[in-house]
Amino acid sequence: MSFAKVRRPATYTCRYSRNSGFSETASAIARRSSNCEIMLNYKITKTVVLLSLIALPGASRCSADDRKQAQEFFRSFCVSCHGMEMAEASLRLDQIDLQRWEDASLLEDIYTAIESRKMPPEEAAKHPESHQANALQKTLGNQLRVLAEKQKPGMLKRLSRIEYQNTVNDVFGTDFSLLGRLPLDNINAGFDNNADNLHLSVVDMETYFNVANRIAESVVSDKPAPRVVVYSTKNTDIDTLSHKDDTNGFAPSLERDSRPLVFASPATQIKINPSVRTSGVYQIVPQGFYITAQFVPGSRTEERLPAVKDVSDSDIDDTPEDGHSMSYFLRKNAGVGQSIVTVIAKNAAWQDFDPSEGFTTRLSSDDTIVLRCNSVKRGGPQRMFCIEKATITGPVYESWPPKTPFYTTYCQDIDASAGNEACRAILKRLALKLFRRPVSDAEMQQISIHAKKEFALGRSIYSGLQAGIRGMLCSPNFLYKQEGASGSLDEHAIAARMSYFLWNSLPDETLFELARQGKLKDPKVRREQTLRMLQDARADRFAKDYVYQWLDLEKLKIIEPDVSIFTVDEFDLVRDQIKEEPVEFFKEVLSSNLSLQNFIDSEFVMITPELNYIYQIEGHPVAKPSKRPGASKVSPVDYRPKEITSEFSRVTLGENDRYRGGLLSQAGFMLMTTNNGEYTNPFYRGAWVLRSFYGDHLETPADLEIAALSPPTKTETIKQTIDAHRENTSCNSCHRKMDPLGIALENFDVIGRWRDQYTDVSNYTATRQNNGNEAAHSPVDARTVHMDGRAFEGPQGLKNILLEDQDKFFRSFVENMLSYAMARELTFLDRGNLDLLYAQSADTDFRLRDILLAIVSAEYFTRR
Repeated sequence: MSFAKVRRPATYTCRYSRNSGFSETASAIARRSSNCEIMLNYKITKTVVLLSLIALPGASRCSADDRKQAQEFFRSFCVSCHGMEMAEASLRLDQIDLQRWEDASLLEDIYTAIESRKMPPEEAAKHPESHQANALQKTLGNQLRVLAEKQKPGMLKRLSRIEYQNTVNDVFGTDFSLLGRLPLDNINAGFDNNADNLHLSVVDMETYFNVANRIAESVVSDKPAPRVVVYSTKNTDIDTLSHKDDTNGFAPSLERDSRPLVFASPATQIKINPSVRTSGVYQIVPQGFYITAQFVPGSRTEERLPAVKDVSDSDIDDTPEDGHSMSYFLRKNAGVGQSIVTVIAKNAAWQDFDPSEGFTTRLSSDDTIVLRCNSVKRGGPQRMFCIEKATITGPVYESWPPKTPFYTTYCQDIDASAGNEACRAILKRLALKLFRRPVSDAEMQQISIHAKKEFALGRSIYSGLQAGIRGMLCSPNFLYKQEGASGSLDEHAIAARMSYFLWNSLPDETLFELARQGKLKDPKVRREQTLRMLQDARADRFAKDYVYQWLDLEKLKIIEPDVSIFTVDEFDLVRDQIKEEPVEFFKEVLSSNLSLQNFIDSEFVMITPELNYIYQIEGHPVAKPSKRPGASKVSPVDYRPKEITSEFSRVTLGENDRYRGGLLSQAGFMLMTTNNGEYTNPFYRGAWVLRSFYGDHLETPADLEIAALSPPTKTETIKQTIDAHRENTSCNSCHRKMDPLGIALENFDVIGRWRDQYTDVSNYTATRQNNGNEAAHSPVDARTVHMDGRAFEGPQGLKNILLEDQDKFFRSFVENMLSYAMARELTFLDRGNLDLLYAQSADTDFRLRDILLAIVSAEYFTRR
């Protein structure tokens, strides 16, 4: 009998790995950084024990004889393709040493290949008898069970970055953007909540401490109210964008010899850099005048004598861009004498306020205020506005400390003079949420130590709260999901697993109360709560997080189509919506409890009029891109977002548009599977389909040099270019899988528009500028043959293939969802649970919501 090492209780540990166990304690961290003293009082209260290598009943580590028989199997049926002379997929089975018998991933791949009878392949010279294959499966299965039991119990599940951010914001009522400040999640495989990859290094822990410190200082202020300062701009503070003498037929901005001022005309914006010392809310009151002017296309503007009036009598729009940079616009066709309006958040509704008081907005030290008038029309007199100065006063507070959600929730009845007991009571309420379970008296004493130190130094309750919050955010009880030492989860751990699965955040009060009452082990209660939670707005987090990772959508955040194919104005129309379309489609399948089959092909789409600019679906509105002053195909300028952003709606497809159903034709997927937005790439598209629908992740051998795919030309098509890659036998094993799947999508261009002919990329810009039409060259040939010999053509042909293979997609999807729900990589021991879930899903026609209900209500959901 052999046992793994048993670790004693340790001071807070930063890193855990299956191979080396705990690697460094908090005392070691403190030696590196005195800032980490606050973490020293926390201990992991459970002993992490690796179970014995004894596996499940009936299973034992494979013997030398078992390994010898397995090696004979490999020599007889596998080494012709996986031996010394040829090693397909860089895999050799002619000699498997003891170390490789400890590689669970390798053994499971072999097990799956033998179980599915994919290996040896049909064309192989020899095939094993059933009893030979079954004997190998038994040997591999026993070893896999041993390995799974060996590594499973010691797993600690740290919060992922998105879970950390959501938890902090939900507890404190904030809207912090923390992802860029936190260490990257190590995603080698699966999802970013995979516990196998979420380790902490010493450097990571110091980063978490710094983030915790900033959160505590932002949530609870122990400083006096900042001094109010008035900034008044000068002419020298005002700058304008340069623009052409003739902008869309209009004359340039006006100039007056008598006054060295710049008028805000088309293609002109005025920037003011107030350089405020303290971030906060500021009141801004613009002052100036306008003149009445006549635009004469192609010539200088004819200026009339100005009728000076206060700009406050006009309409000015205030729209934050990227959270800070401000833009002020004169609304089109707005008359003088109306009140000023402001938008306080992107896409928010218009709000009126008294023009004599100006308006308020949040500013930081590096923010720039941008003023632009946008009331131009062709012909007739115009009001040309000039901003002489702007008075900026602040920071402005209704009260101090500010009545943030934290103060109104936790500190409503206290003031700065409150003592240690009031501080302890607030920290106890916070600890319940941050730790996601009841807190013992001993733990509260640990937390309170830091607050007491602040009181001992004569500081206020706010300093004490800061210290306590900082300590809790650095505690393993917050950073890790507490699932106990046994195989079964307790009630509060079940509540947390449900909430982090469906909300990416902590449980709400309803789940906490059910946990306190001991009701969450009842599958009926969990099912009821799942239905309730899916109706909550927080379920949108689950939809976006799961879809972005399942379909690998991160690339959409950085890729854009070539401007000669799809202009900046056109892409501005749809850039945000192509990122949201797959999420909205997923949400519709979930809320309507539709079959997973809809991801392959559906009778509907989820679109907006803006997206319909790409899709051109008959009978539905089509939005047009705005031609903004000063914009070009190459580089955008600051612009005012649309006042009204269209909502996604479900649109039933007619016969002529049925090819648009499902995920395959969505603009985002077509764009991210291109060569930098310049031309389509069947390699990328095929690999994405293979990964997303078949669950087959292709890996390029490290020592293989791959030539880049060339764009189509007048003399060479994409298919001809691809043939060259297949000549390399090392490449062919992957290309025969993915190429047909990508070639079938060649009727979609880089942004997902339908095309029947290719365009020579090198001649695209000139052709489009000359006649507005794409240069038509070789016709698109989307005919291809699946690796198993089935011939098909185009997107609909690919969908038919996927529908024929839908069981593979369903199996892959169910496995992904179960891994995401359990927040860990599935092991061989999960195969029974996976088979059960697959059977339950089949009984309900693989309806998405029913799959989630089956997972949460299952007994295995309540186990580690």
